[in-house]
Amino acid sequence: MILVVLAEKRDLEKQAEIERRKIRLIASRRGCKAEMTPKERVCLCLGKWIK
Repeated sequence: MILVVLAEKRDLEKQAEIERRKIRLIASRRGCKAEMTPKERVCLCLGKWIK
C-alpha cells in the first residue's frame, strides 16, 4: 500500500512538472479526461513487472 501511495505522489509531481513546462496554444484542461486514474496506472505497471 505504501508503494502505491509513493508512486501516486511521484506521478503527480511528474505530471505537474510536465504541465508547468508545456507551452499551450489553447486553454488547459479542455481535452479528453484520462481513461485511467493514477492508482490504476500504478497497479497496471506493477502487474506488468510481476509477470
